[in-house]
Amino acid sequence: METTGIGQLPDEVLELILSFVCPYRDYPSCSLVCSLWNRLIAGNYPSPKACASMNVWRNLLVVFGGWSQPTPFPLHQAAQFFDQLHLYDTDLNIWTAVNSDPWPPPVAGHAACMMSDSLVVFGGSRQHGTSSDALWVLDMPTQSWRELTVGSDRRPLPRYGASLCSTNSNQAVLLGGCGGPNMKFTDCWLLNINRNIAMWTELVVENTENSCPPPLWCHPVCKVGDFLVVLSKTSLPVQPEVLRRISERRSYQNLSEDLTSRVNYSSSSSDDEDVRSRSNISVGSLARNHQQRRQKQLEMLEKFERRLRSHQSQRDKEPEKETLLKQPMFLHSLDISTAIDGCVSWNVSNLVDVYGEVAEETFFYTLTEGKEELILFGGVHPGIEQGVHRAPSSSLQALNTSLFSIHGHLV
Repeated sequence: METTGIGQLPDEVLELILSFVCPYRDYPSCSLVCSLWNRLIAGNYPSPKACASMNVWRNLLVVFGGWSQPTPFPLHQAAQFFDQLHLYDTDLNIWTAVNSDPWPPPVAGHAACMMSDSLVVFGGSRQHGTSSDALWVLDMPTQSWRELTVGSDRRPLPRYGASLCSTNSNQAVLLGGCGGPNMKFTDCWLLNINRNIAMWTELVVENTENSCPPPLWCHPVCKVGDFLVVLSKTSLPVQPEVLRRISERRSYQNLSEDLTSRVNYSSSSSDDEDVRSRSNISVGSLARNHQQRRQKQLEMLEKFERRLRSHQSQRDKEPEKETLLKQPMFLHSLDISTAIDGCVSWNVSNLVDVYGEVAEETFFYTLTEGKEELILFGGVHPGIEQGVHRAPSSSLQALNTSLFSIHGHLV
């Protein structure tokens, strides 16, 4: 009796099987296996924007702030900043817009986190290119805002792109950020909130020689236990072998994507021919059409194999041509277990390895904690690295739509 492995099952069948298994059965709207995305546009949903914050409170997603680029016409329009607050109910599958008074000014790129039943918002970029150091708190049960008063003159400089992570119901740690040109920060602060009074304490950062990431203003931070985890390049020397592995992966990936697009085009062209000849369908014609499609795909595979061999021979002749254009991404972890004592320390960084492949540096990605793993989605690949300017290409600033699951020891 012939058996079929689970990896050979169609995605639709596998998804049906997993729908009976926890946690998939608890979230029937999730289609993780087939990678199907659903637009959640029921209710008063947010405007299209970037650099907003999203936090979780009970069964609600809390989205605040953000900005959007101006339309091309008319000319000389300013970017639009938002002060909108939207709540998404995961049980009812509906968006709700919240309004109250007082209200924070429009802001984007701010740092935000949940502290007990309150959303704490710090800093951000405002209109006219100014940065902020204001502290606002949203009380979730009453959905009312209040601005906090800082009880000392010592506080973080105005900034955007920082990360704020809560450690308990009235404390949070602030890391990194950018205050403008040539003002990228690596400092770390402890925030204490007592009713309407906030106190900032600058923390001593130790072991920077072991794992010192570049200034952190476009790399989101994820809290895992007593550690703040961030993925970025490193300021320490990188082995040439690691750089070579990245160049190989990127080259093969580009060839594979090109092959996939060509095979899909070939299949769609054959399908169009089937549609045009549907009036004369017969069993014999269906078999012939299938053989023709299969033949075209085999021809494309043969072409890809020839291109792959040609690329391999060229790479052997010029092994160092692409190495300077790549930067590997490292996992940096900051131990904040001693933050209450006034100090934090970096651990030795680890190379991010995804299924045996070295991950290339990205920024403005989304990073969240899974079950014994980190989940990284999207991001932008840098266009200028190590003083080398890449040739103009649509891939330089293109969004990375890959979904990486990073397993193993996080810290």
